[in-house]
Amino acid sequence: MNEKVLEFFAGLAQRENVSRTAVKFSDKNDFTSYDAEFILGFVSADSQLLDMGAGTGLIVNKLYDKVRYIEAVEPFEAYSRFIVRADNVHIVNATHETYTIRKQFDFLLCFGFCQYLNAREAGDFYKKFYHALKDGGKILVKNQFGVSEDVTVDSFSEEIKTVYFSEYRTLEHEQKLLSEAGFKHFEVIDIYPSECSRWDNTHYYAVVAEK
Repeated sequence: MNEKVLEFFAGLAQRENVSRTAVKFSDKNDFTSYDAEFILGFVSADSQLLDMGAGTGLIVNKLYDKVRYIEAVEPFEAYSRFIVRADNVHIVNATHETYTIRKQFDFLLCFGFCQYLNAREAGDFYKKFYHALKDGGKILVKNQFGVSEDVTVDSFSEEIKTVYFSEYRTLEHEQKLLSEAGFKHFEVIDIYPSECSRWDNTHYYAVVAEK
């Protein structure tokens, strides 16, 4: 599934109209002001953050001047060129599979990222990046989750005019994958206003867990 998703985003990155909100497909899907406000409730001026799938920096650009350091991991330069250039921001053009863990962080941000991994890939991701956190560090996972069962989307989207892939696992399934990787002390937050969840079978949540 991850290979399909990389091909999908590579195709979007090659379009002529790549903009700051390109990874959100339209401005109406940009909830990153909520995301940044939520993250700021956890971090401090001394925090070091690892942001996976940083995209065009819609989150990084709202946080960088409020924390000590951010490492922004984004496979495509067409997106990462929008990320702010600052002394405390390091951009890494890599996938989660090719990324090399060289240091440990206080927080691992996975906002709109893990839905693009199937269950096996997500389990492998959590096991690998468990080691990117300091003891007591936290992972913040935000995306849509299946309400009563896992929901897989692999179909043509009229909204973005291409085939779209995502796997929206239930909260219970996601927490099981995180727990198997070693994470503990789970907290689930209903992160957005109800109107942001457009579909009856999925809902946006943030899951916070500790190493």
